[in-house]
Amino acid sequence: MARIDFDSTEESKGNGSSRLPNGPYVLKVQDIEYEKVNKWGEESKSVHVVFDVAEGEHKDALRDRPDFAHTMDLYFDKNLGLLKHQLMCMTRSNANFDALAAFNCVIDPDDPNHERALKAFVGKLFGGNVVTYHRPKKDGSDGTTERVWVVYDADEVRSGKDKDGNPITPLDDQYKSGYTPAASSAAPAAPSASAATETDDDVPF
Repeated sequence: MARIDFDSTEESKGNGSSRLPNGPYVLKVQDIEYEKVNKWGEESKSVHVVFDVAEGEHKDALRDRPDFAHTMDLYFDKNLGLLKHQLMCMTRSNANFDALAAFNCVIDPDDPNHERALKAFVGKLFGGNVVTYHRPKKDGSDGTTERVWVVYDADEVRSGKDKDGNPITPLDDQYKSGYTPAASSAAPAAPSASAATETDDDVPF
């Protein structure tokens, strides 16, 4: 393995500890994961999406942060209407991409297009109102991550308005139910509601 030339490398603390300001962003799928059985030995009911900022001043701001610190889970065991909205936002944000069909392949590991569908999601755009999410660490201290609280089409975020013409504005920090950091007097906020066997040339993603 070649040696690293540290003499020509500027020292940097990186951006791992900096927070992304709350607000709407055009985002991209950095990675997507689905395991049929989760770490507790139970059948998984969600697809795990790692995201980053795709455009603007904060482009790639989360790239070097740990994956767990900027994620979105797509749940398919409840509120299928919300899931369809999230996937349709991805469909409308990317030409020639059917997120609904791709998702059905992702959650079926036996589907011949399973791996193809996973790869198809990577790099795809969508809009999201990102917030800082607070939850307790094992030692009781405050742990923070970036979460997509509401999903939009990418063009809605670019225009600054949703489809009904309402402005898309930054949201306040959100808190795990029942948890408030000791240093904060803010009350915990309630969460906001915001063909699988095809092959190769017939696959719409």
